[in-house]
Amino acid sequence: MQRRRRISLTQTDRTTTAGLELLGLLQEIADDGMMTPDEVARLGEWLQANTAADLAAREYLAGIIVEVQRDGRITDDELRFVYDGVLRVLPTDLRDLATLRRRERRRAIAVQTAEARAAEQAARREQRERDRILERADFMVVGIRHKEERREACDALDEGDRVWLVREPDNVHDRNAIMVKNDEGDELGYVPREVAADLASILDDSARQDAIVKKLIETSRGWVIPVVLVKLYSREAALGYFRDDPAPRSVLSPHHVQALTGGSTSTGSTVPSRPSALGPTSITRTPWALLGLLAITIVLAWLTVSFALQALN
Repeated sequence: MQRRRRISLTQTDRTTTAGLELLGLLQEIADDGMMTPDEVARLGEWLQANTAADLAAREYLAGIIVEVQRDGRITDDELRFVYDGVLRVLPTDLRDLATLRRRERRRAIAVQTAEARAAEQAARREQRERDRILERADFMVVGIRHKEERREACDALDEGDRVWLVREPDNVHDRNAIMVKNDEGDELGYVPREVAADLASILDDSARQDAIVKKLIETSRGWVIPVVLVKLYSREAALGYFRDDPAPRSVLSPHHVQALTGGSTSTGSTVPSRPSALGPTSITRTPWALLGLLAITIVLAWLTVSFALQALN
């Protein structure tokens, strides 16, 4: 029965130049307890350059390198496979040391991974805390009737438009006064006094805000009153906006507006026309309605002229 040739480097192997070179290379590779793709390449180059060396270790390692390099990529499992081969080739005393270093490295990696996971979880908790809504309010803008410019600005609003809350700490009527402005900076009116009392101190702390026109209510006098939904966040939050942040004028689709107002919409539906403070309005405030009225007026005028001409004849 033929004896299997010993794979590890023997004392005799270490008396040869090739054996000493291979031992030095393997010790360097095993020193940090891990295998890298660059080290696989270096080992493969040495084995290819020393094909004439009569070393069982060289033949064994060459077979491993050929196997892992066959598909042109080396996975982590294949790196561990090569490292195991290196350990088998090392003499017993050096193999034990390399095995110990690999265990130490694995423990270090496990500790680093656990610390990184804990740090990531802590960062997520901190971010959730920073993103917590500090205050939420849902109110009708007041003070619209006092200025025509405000009424015109409110009339130009659409549901889903972004608006901004601007503090007026020097307001002589209310030290908590908060002006509501549209995205262009035009005045719309004020936050109601009782709501402003809850929001003022947070806005004074440079809070980020997310305020949109939730609904538009039309009064019997033809004014439009915006209903605003606002959420305030801390200045460190990733949510909300500062006034100089770039943001689109309309930030919500009709479906989002329906969700905010508690309604529902099916595919293809549109946002309902502005509700009246005294009930449904009989006139739809859209350009198409105005065009329709103009067309009816022209037709009636034409008929009147036609009847007049027939009477003269």
